[in-house]
Amino acid sequence: MVGTPYWSGEWLVIKCTAENLGTGKYWARAIPYPAGIPELCKAELSGTASERTCYCMISKSTAEGYIGKTVEVDLLDEAGSVRDYVYRTVPSLPTPTPTPTPVPKCSQNVRVVTSDGASVYAHVVWGDGADEYGTTPKVFVHRYEEGKTYTVTVSAAGYEDASQVITTCVPEFTLTLEKIVVYCTQEFLVKHPDGSI
Repeated sequence: MVGTPYWSGEWLVIKCTAENLGTGKYWARAIPYPAGIPELCKAELSGTASERTCYCMISKSTAEGYIGKTVEVDLLDEAGSVRDYVYRTVPSLPTPTPTPTPVPKCSQNVRVVTSDGASVYAHVVWGDGADEYGTTPKVFVHRYEEGKTYTVTVSAAGYEDASQVITTCVPEFTLTLEKIVVYCTQEFLVKHPDGSI
């Protein structure tokens, strides 16, 4: 008989497989070793005459008390006699996989306050990690002035129009701009030869 313990959600499962049992009913049970009591789980094997399988399940609350300890997995016949047995160590709980925090992708206007207290407008772009923006917010400042330090605080109150706020896209953060990518637009007055502007 083979008994394989593993964790599945809130259960410790012991998969039991036995071969060439013939007819009749058979059960698998798990008991602490060497104490022998209490019975931790019991399940009937099913399948064909050549191979039968069952899943003996122990609740997490019970199984946690036996982590690192040995349990005896018995194969019982209809009379309750032990036909075979194996010893297994209860495995540790699996390490939970951290859920990655999704990085939203959007572009919103923000208010930018310069080191001297002046206020200009800009917009921040959040990347989803799959494009050129990456996962770091990039801030594009309009009417950028050379030599000033721009500190950006993103919050609902910092928006030119509060209706533009996308709440999943703008956690509050402060970012001191070290390198600014500037998109400039400049209006020029052009005087034509005929004197018109």
